[in-house]
Amino acid sequence: MAAASKSKQDIVTEFRRGEILDAARTVFTSKGFRDATIEQIAEAAGLAKGTVYLYFPSKQDVFTATLDREMNGYMQHFASLCHDGMSFREVLRALALSLMGKMQVNKEFLLVCISDFGRYASTSSLPEPLQRFNRHLAKVLRESLNREMEEGLIRSTAPPDRTIAAAILLIKQWAIRRTVEGSRVAAEDDAEFLADVIWKGVRE
Repeated sequence: MAAASKSKQDIVTEFRRGEILDAARTVFTSKGFRDATIEQIAEAAGLAKGTVYLYFPSKQDVFTATLDREMNGYMQHFASLCHDGMSFREVLRALALSLMGKMQVNKEFLLVCISDFGRYASTSSLPEPLQRFNRHLAKVLRESLNREMEEGLIRSTAPPDRTIAAAILLIKQWAIRRTVEGSRVAAEDDAEFLADVIWKGVRE
């Protein structure tokens, strides 16, 4: 069944939201979440403040939507580096390369996010787009790990969920540190190193 075509109103809404989120990303990157205002976002978008409120009830809603679009970009980039039949080690390497590449390109907005996340009490209270991103990464890695365990290629006694959580944490923190502090090591070399360390730990 063919998908229903978008109405004129849907197209206008999608376009207007895109304008606002483009402006919001620029303002958040420049001012940070705390100091950014709806007035600044509206001005950057060339819209009245009331127009922004028609689409987003609050600054937090604008930020969450901006983050949601950002995380979708991360997931799409990761997916572009993966293919069916990849080994667990190859998926780990792809994840490391993807995160390091996207974080470097989006360094300024990443720094804003890191600063903002400090106001959340726990990982379970983080904005939903980030939690959805974490669930997506866990799902992809878990499927790969389980497949190799079922095929007898990996004989690990470590609980799969804890293994995946530890792998994601290590790769994300390494990518963040590399982005913030810089590195003379090529991203491909770091990705190989991380994949090797985690894979050997699981295998043995």
